[in-house]
Amino acid sequence: MDVRELQYFVAVAEARNFTKGASRVDVVQSTVSAAVSRLEREVGQPLFVRGGRTAELTEAGRVLLRHARTVTAQLRVAHEELANLQGDVTGTVTLGTVLSTGDLDLTATLVTFRQRYPNVEVRVRLTPGNDGQHAEAIAEGLVDLALLPHDGERPGVKSTPVGHVQLGLATTVDDPLAAAENVGYDAVSTRAFVDFPTDWGNRRVVDAMFRSAGVQRRISVEVNDVDTAVRFTAAGIGLCFLPTTVIGAAPRLALVDLAQPPPRHVLGVMVAADRPASPATQALHRALVNGRHRH
Repeated sequence: MDVRELQYFVAVAEARNFTKGASRVDVVQSTVSAAVSRLEREVGQPLFVRGGRTAELTEAGRVLLRHARTVTAQLRVAHEELANLQGDVTGTVTLGTVLSTGDLDLTATLVTFRQRYPNVEVRVRLTPGNDGQHAEAIAEGLVDLALLPHDGERPGVKSTPVGHVQLGLATTVDDPLAAAENVGYDAVSTRAFVDFPTDWGNRRVVDAMFRSAGVQRRISVEVNDVDTAVRFTAAGIGLCFLPTTVIGAAPRLALVDLAQPPPRHVLGVMVAADRPASPATQALHRALVNGRHRH
């Protein structure tokens, strides 16, 4: 199999569209289509379901994608290592992150990293989804590193602690709850809540707290990003459990003084366990492990 053809195939599979995939690799669509057709002749099976507005993988396509990502990632590492023999670390690193980095000051860490490694491009991908989906993205090569709750090893990835995230209950600054003390869960049981999907880590933590307290709550709105949650909470649509760093940075939000605050959880930086990391990825991993923290 030709490596270039595999790169084109991966681009189409990730974009789920031939035109968008061609744009990702800076070639015309006919070139990508021809490359995929050659691959299909070589494997003797269709890789995409033809028809419709999106390019959906067949079972054979999903198998090939898993291996193609490994091949293209290893080739990128080889190119970067060869370039690094001449001196400076170069390359591109994609960092996935969700919600909040807690007391890890990601901005300050990346500024310091940029000063130390000016020839490394860091792409921060703020994407919705549950922790398992992000771990899969690392294992499959969609991202090189990811900042996620450090709650034990997941298949295909390894995690190193880099900080902590503390959840708190947010409300509007003019809500009577903002001035109350030692608020119990039963005191907010009649209030509406803004929250995230049920399979997200923060949502599971909060649901478990209310179950343990024997209190039911009403989810008024579900959202899949922090900015929307902040806007809805500030508008008075409902209370919301958010990282305390996010609450403190939002002018219209106040932190409710809970009698039993949520437990603080560890933030980890995750990397693929069975795929070699490029020098640039290794450098950013070290920077995150030794990153600056807010006080």
